[in-house]
Amino acid sequence: MPEIETMIETLKNGLKKRFQDIQENPLATILDPRFKKFGLLDENKYKREVKLLYNKVANTKLVAENNSNIIEQQEEVENIEMETVSIKNDLLSNLWNEFDVEVQRHLKPTNTKASAIIEVDKYIEEPILARKDTKGIFQDHLLWWHQRKHIYPKLYQIMKTRLNIMATSVPCERIFSKAGQIVSERRERLKTDKISQVIFLNYNLRR
Repeated sequence: MPEIETMIETLKNGLKKRFQDIQENPLATILDPRFKKFGLLDENKYKREVKLLYNKVANTKLVAENNSNIIEQQEEVENIEMETVSIKNDLLSNLWNEFDVEVQRHLKPTNTKASAIIEVDKYIEEPILARKDTKGIFQDHLLWWHQRKHIYPKLYQIMKTRLNIMATSVPCERIFSKAGQIVSERRERLKTDKISQVIFLNYNLRR
């Protein structure tokens, strides 16, 4: 039937329009343990994003959670390793002090990047989280992250900014749809302020 074919085509076009940028947020896909690389169609894009994730993790500073004073042990070890060699009073130490400081300065980014690569690779190599458990219940990917926040501390911090609740236009669409309904039903020359008042009353009195 032509009507059904038209409806199907309209739905397809609507889905394409709304999800045309679905591949433009690869980091959120990679950080979702249910998808990781399997959520991306472009293998090269996935590899590029993983490299960017290495840098992002390396540049992420751990912060205390829930106002506690707990500092991740991994970060403490890195800070200790990067401390400059204390100046000794003897002449030999004074001669080598500047050299030692320069070496430590160059070692810092290398160690930070190495630990970032280890953290990211370890996460990627973990088995994919099944969308449903053996009982057919949907599994919570945020709970998965919460249980592993001490294993992947920096990835966990990045995840909290990526796997958050997305904004939606549905409430706005409902209001405008309601406006069209009201104006069409009344078929009157209502002024703008009157339309606003009628929409407000209709939207709130039936809640």
